[in-house]
Amino acid sequence: MKQMSEKWGKALRGLCSAMLLLVLTLCCATQLAAQQRTITGVVRDANGPVTGASVTVKGTTTGVTTDAQGRYTISAAPGATLNFNFIGYSPIEVIIGQQTVINVEMEEDAEAIDEVVVIGYGTVRKRDLTGSVTSLREDVILAVPSTNVMQAVQGRIPGLDISGTGSDMKMVMRGHRSLGNREISRQEGTGGTNDPLIVIDGIIGGNIGDINPADVASIDVLKDASSTAIYGSMGANGVIIITTKSPEKGKMSVTVNSYAGWNMWKDENPRRMGESWITPRRTAAKNAGMWVSETDDPALFSSPAAYAAFQNNDWTDYRELISRKPLFVNNSVSFSGGTETTNARFTVGWEESQNNRRGGTADNFSLRTIVNQKINEWLSGGVNLRLAHDYSKTSPYTTDGSWELGHPYDEDGKLVLYPVGEEGGGYRNPLWNQYPNYKVEQAYATRISATGFIDVTPLKGLTFRSQFNANLGFGTKGSYVDANSVEQIDQTEQSTATYEIKPTRSLEWNNIITYQKDLGEHSLTATLFSAWTKAMDEEMKGEAFNQLINSNLWYALTSGNTQRVSSKYGQDQMFSYAGRLNYSYKGRYLFTASFRRDGSSLLSKGHKWDNFPSAALAWRISEEAFMKDLHWLDNLKLRLSYGVSGNSGIPRYGTQSGVTSSRSGLGLHDYALLHYDYVRQIGNTETGWEKSTSFNLGIDFSVLRGRLDGTVELYNTNTNDLLLARQLPTSAGADGLFTIYQNIGKTNNKGVEVALNAYPVRNKDFSWRTTVTFSKNNEKIVDLIDGNDIALTTDIEYETLMIGRPINSYRTYAYQGIWTEAERSEAATYFKDEAKTSPFLPGDYKILDRNSDNVINIAGDYDYVGSATPDWFAGFDNNFRYKNLDLSIYVFFRWGQWGSNPGANIDPATGGGSTLYDKWFYAKGTNENGAKLPPLDAGMKAFDYIGYQSVWYCDRSFFKIKNISLGYTLPQSVASKMAMKNCRVYVSAANPWYYAKSEWMEGIDPEGSLRNYILGIQLTF
Repeated sequence: MKQMSEKWGKALRGLCSAMLLLVLTLCCATQLAAQQRTITGVVRDANGPVTGASVTVKGTTTGVTTDAQGRYTISAAPGATLNFNFIGYSPIEVIIGQQTVINVEMEEDAEAIDEVVVIGYGTVRKRDLTGSVTSLREDVILAVPSTNVMQAVQGRIPGLDISGTGSDMKMVMRGHRSLGNREISRQEGTGGTNDPLIVIDGIIGGNIGDINPADVASIDVLKDASSTAIYGSMGANGVIIITTKSPEKGKMSVTVNSYAGWNMWKDENPRRMGESWITPRRTAAKNAGMWVSETDDPALFSSPAAYAAFQNNDWTDYRELISRKPLFVNNSVSFSGGTETTNARFTVGWEESQNNRRGGTADNFSLRTIVNQKINEWLSGGVNLRLAHDYSKTSPYTTDGSWELGHPYDEDGKLVLYPVGEEGGGYRNPLWNQYPNYKVEQAYATRISATGFIDVTPLKGLTFRSQFNANLGFGTKGSYVDANSVEQIDQTEQSTATYEIKPTRSLEWNNIITYQKDLGEHSLTATLFSAWTKAMDEEMKGEAFNQLINSNLWYALTSGNTQRVSSKYGQDQMFSYAGRLNYSYKGRYLFTASFRRDGSSLLSKGHKWDNFPSAALAWRISEEAFMKDLHWLDNLKLRLSYGVSGNSGIPRYGTQSGVTSSRSGLGLHDYALLHYDYVRQIGNTETGWEKSTSFNLGIDFSVLRGRLDGTVELYNTNTNDLLLARQLPTSAGADGLFTIYQNIGKTNNKGVEVALNAYPVRNKDFSWRTTVTFSKNNEKIVDLIDGNDIALTTDIEYETLMIGRPINSYRTYAYQGIWTEAERSEAATYFKDEAKTSPFLPGDYKILDRNSDNVINIAGDYDYVGSATPDWFAGFDNNFRYKNLDLSIYVFFRWGQWGSNPGANIDPATGGGSTLYDKWFYAKGTNENGAKLPPLDAGMKAFDYIGYQSVWYCDRSFFKIKNISLGYTLPQSVASKMAMKNCRVYVSAANPWYYAKSEWMEGIDPEGSLRNYILGIQLTF
């Protein structure tokens, strides 16, 4: 702990030193600013003044916009460069000499919307884009301090639904198409994945968590089939292309990004203690006829010791003892520079963070190096290397922390195992594992991504690239649980040591030929390529039991009385050929077509190969002669696309039968014999591709010289031959536990996406930019193999595929409230049994009678209640700038999704652990109408009530302020005196406020996110 404190102290002192230096600099800012001069002028075009043009000092964030007469005033030092920019015009740069008045005339630029967009195996000008692609640049990505680049852009990309946090983060593009990623007998996934493909600097399948957000130049998201078809089956669920910053020619530049902050505890309602703990128990016992007065209190406790602790008001807040508001520090430094022939970029990043529970830590180190070399006019090459190393130590404390009776220490300050005694089922002390080596778990992971490429240009317009990519991973995990730990001391009473090694390798070789030719008004780009990928995973696990010396941990497994060893290996391959043609006529009529043929080793013999074509058309209407008089219209483009994509996402060897070794259930003279059993997965020679056919209609527009621009997308995707592991009937053997992969059904996704960008205000000192994104997807299962719903488990509330409903849907009773005393007569008309002898009473769950037979049962009244898939989600981003101050506020909406209800399975005998539920319990003998739960009753369990399943799920719709950031950029004249090009400091708050639609979610963050506060600095030298 001391070493950790010293480490954090050193990191924070470093940040504080940088901040102190900045404060001292600000003190002399007025004197230095006097060396600047005021520049004024007018910006015009051929028709007169240009209103709203951007005038900035190059290399800084200092800038103004022109007024209605095109005038501007800005402060800058001699030798600085002024940049003049406006959408639809060519940019202008002017170096400041001795003049104080600089007037410029801007020329319209037909190439102003020629921002380069990264697409599969190439790039295209934004104006020539025919597919549905959303692009984000680094200013948007860095607006939210985050260690995960995709978490920072949640809600900013229409169609891409990002939910969860950290390692639980999930991404779905335009809804779920496949039935996959469930468990079968806790072993393998059941069908195709719904995850979008990640491509990082051309490497397929990279780890997003290894990318430093400060190193990202752009994110291009390919959504429609015409854009993703070039990736074949791998791009079936969309493609996210992350491009990191390239080396810059010229003098070496250095960029520093550093921030520190702390996380708050997860939101939760007050835990019960004192009177709030005893009152519901008394009420529950009274309603059960077990309590009359306080003299009956002893019966409410598990033991006399627990009752004595209550009488003495002995309570312990274990959350306070085992939890903390953890600190974290994130730093990155980048170096970039080079010559005309050789340039390089080097980035190093490191992060240190604490776990919310004491004793838990996590460190991350990352390194990225990119070197490009131009050998001659026709030959060049380069290498790109990324390395990430993680270390984590798990907290030894296993409880979530709550109020409990008794003290964890005795009179001598020593830990006691049972704070209120072992008799009567007393709980074990959550602090017990703080003893050395009682519970230790550590993990290391190293990942390397390497790319080497060579570009050959034998003829003008013809380029050949050969690129080899490798993803290498090596992870180890060790855990030790002592026989005296809180988990084992009165359970198995034996120690367990485990050591796991998991090396992974993924190789990829791409060969790409590109030919580009302009023939007058015609432009043609043709691309041909081949791609080969191979992935290999290994795993070795060793276990030892009953070690005599706990300090050995997992480093001497032979010191245990018994050992157990297991190992695994798996691999898969894919080979692909593809071609793409891009054609443009007058830059007005655009056409794209592609064809890809994929072969996957995952599928059955004779079904491994399939074809994936696509085509797209675009019409730049604004370029037509009849539109030229509409001066307010900058751009208007109509797009239409069609394409087919595939999915082969089943587990390795999922189409094959096999056997597995075992030593259980068969022995001789107390010795377990080795034998072989059939695996529960049966081979299928007919398992083939899952295929999606998609149509997309898009409109891009820009008006008022960039004051407002946006995109509207409409899409419809039909997926056939869904992959699913079906359970075979009991007659097939193994009590119905055998499964087989089949192509069994259809799904449909249709929806609308909107993205709008606007500048409501843009003048000399103040600007306001706002961005709105909206996504609505209607997802449903169209058909299953026999036209009936499929229950994937015996727990039908969890896993049932329902025709006409989204894939991740919940099926249970429809909750209508609680029957009150005033409704006694009406309640009595509904029954709990087929014979209609047991009517509902006040205090029972009120359940929707779906089939109107006045009997509440699963057969007639179970149906769809909601889905984990939202009806819609949206983002609302506002960025304000006043001189050198900047403020950003980002709001995120996720509406219509259902999830687990924290009010489910509340114990009627105790009232649950939170005081939130007090107002929801029904009071017997009253006409209370606000109850949401049955009455407290010590004689009942939650599952004793008919319809208790109706509160398992609830509407988890919410909107929240995701981030607020306030920053200040040092004036360029001040920064330059410190040899800096730019200096910005900022404060940020993540998840500071939210609203949840359902009362069940009161006081609980629907995403489970932590609230954190950050202080950061960004420097460029």
